[in-house]
Amino acid sequence: MKRINHNNQLIRIFALFILIIIACPGCSKIERELKVVTGIISDITTSSARAGGNIIDLGDGINDHGHCWSISQDPDISDLKTSLGPKTITGSFTSNLQNLLPGTKYYVRAYARSGDGVVYGDVLSFTTSTNNIFFNPNLNYGTLTDVDGNIYRTIRIGTQNWMAENLKTTRYQNGDEILKGTTNDDWNDANRGLYINYNNDPGNDADYGKLYNWFAVADNRNLCPAGWHVPTKYEWKILENYLVSGVVGGKLKETGLIHWDSPNIGATNESGFTALPGGLRTTYNFTGIRLNGFWWSSTFYPEWPEATGYQLYYDYDDLYEDNAVYIKQGLSVRCIEGPPVISIPFVLTSEVENIASNSAICGGIVNSEGYGTVTGRGVCWSTSEYPTTSNSRTIDGSGSGSFVSNITGLMENTTYYVRAYATNSAGTNYGNQISFTTSGAIVFNPDLTYGEVSDIDGNVYKTIQIGSQLWMAENLKTTRYNDGSSIPLVIYYTDWINLTTSGYCWYDQNETYYKNLYGALYNWHAVNTGKLCPAGWHVPSYAELTTLTTFLGGEGVAGGKLKEAGITHWITPNTGAVNECGFTALPGGWRHYNDGSFSWVNYGGYWWSSSSENATDAWNINLAYDFEHIGITNNNKRYGLSVRCVRD
Repeated sequence: MKRINHNNQLIRIFALFILIIIACPGCSKIERELKVVTGIISDITTSSARAGGNIIDLGDGINDHGHCWSISQDPDISDLKTSLGPKTITGSFTSNLQNLLPGTKYYVRAYARSGDGVVYGDVLSFTTSTNNIFFNPNLNYGTLTDVDGNIYRTIRIGTQNWMAENLKTTRYQNGDEILKGTTNDDWNDANRGLYINYNNDPGNDADYGKLYNWFAVADNRNLCPAGWHVPTKYEWKILENYLVSGVVGGKLKETGLIHWDSPNIGATNESGFTALPGGLRTTYNFTGIRLNGFWWSSTFYPEWPEATGYQLYYDYDDLYEDNAVYIKQGLSVRCIEGPPVISIPFVLTSEVENIASNSAICGGIVNSEGYGTVTGRGVCWSTSEYPTTSNSRTIDGSGSGSFVSNITGLMENTTYYVRAYATNSAGTNYGNQISFTTSGAIVFNPDLTYGEVSDIDGNVYKTIQIGSQLWMAENLKTTRYNDGSSIPLVIYYTDWINLTTSGYCWYDQNETYYKNLYGALYNWHAVNTGKLCPAGWHVPSYAELTTLTTFLGGEGVAGGKLKEAGITHWITPNTGAVNECGFTALPGGWRHYNDGSFSWVNYGGYWWSSSSENATDAWNINLAYDFEHIGITNNNKRYGLSVRCVRD
């Protein structure tokens, strides 16, 4: 037999392994994928822009990266490009795109090169601004720089020195950023300064500037460059009178049709103001670019709330004053030289909450101190419209920002009008007027002695002994179980009707008005947890309700003995109501299980028992305004009913 040489065999195997390694150098390592993302395009001018990018994965190494751009839709590195060199870490980078043409649409994308291979990000597009503003060549213009570094031409018109271009700053004079409002909700809900470019397009910035809401105009941090301010209505009037009313618009408008649509009637730009039609940002859309120019004044009317603005049109040659411009809209801004004129503050009235029989909570927010200092603020109220500080009022500190006011000493079942106020050296200004009606105080039986019990939320309830049972004499209003866990608040109709677990709500979703008086409405699933009432108390069973009814003389007369007397809360005639036992039943209504609607407040009261009738229904008692008997019935467990607790 031939002997095997193991050493020779091992040598051959090793040699074969070396040959495989040499023939396939990349087989011994894991390939990494190079990945780059194109970022946002910003700072767009007539001839330049800034492009962002992000290296997500370095792959096997990057020897160059940057951006490439073209007027064609698929730019690559054979087109114009930046070359930022090697990159050894992942992360963001920016390129300055230079030597662009005005008014031109470009396509750009980030790239990264590894060896001979190139990877690209997504293609984005942008349009350079035109900046073909045609100033009056026969006049001498000055210059002005804002906090962002934007440079504006200025022009003296009579005794006033005006900016000859629309404002485009993104920051207040102190450097704080102005919020950018990009959605309709942003503009509808705003109570502070916002800006945007027309159509959210930065390409409109260089010529037309930005659109600002009035809150930005009124902000004490000053929208304009240092030493300049947004003109008042009266400063606009000086301009108008100097240029002679009737043909003012033509003397203000830029000539030609570069920016204004034809016919641009009467445009001579004699004043050098060079007004451009930057359009308008309403609370729901953009409108009017190339057709209309709209500019803010700093003068406002809080009763509406509206401010004075000025308008120019492509087909008229006059300047129009509008004293009813909604302050949440976006208009252009021109600044005028000089320190801001101290004006009365701007204040808004907050919603009225926690309305009771003799008190309520209100407040307000001082959005602008009027370039002065607010030395007093609060709310004032009266039973007559448009209350002032000569009526009842609170005093709630000073300065800008929000405040809370406790209104006390009110009469029950009375309608009041309330306004926030703020005072500075220029005078007192008022917020929007809000009306509210106090509830009537619960009418307990004055001949009986009541006790008290508190729930886990801190609500305090009167209690009353009726026979052998100790009852709460008010409807439950807790939002938490007695173990501290929250009960789900269910607002939407569809959610309520499909609910198979615990939930509560306030009648008509109005906690402010209904909570203190009528309590909450709970479905039976909340009752069935056994944790709804304060510790040591529980929701009564069917048998316990029967005990109560029997003690009061039976179902035929028990209702009248349970109901609060009078018609403070019950609709007339509130038949048989004497509240003999002190239970003080109130007509809190119900929420329907089938459609989530609310009904019968002031007409009827409904209270759960803890006893289930079957899989879908549970027992409850009910009282009505036009009967003195008590009903003991069963209803669907998804109803929202009131709850009274009885002591263990």
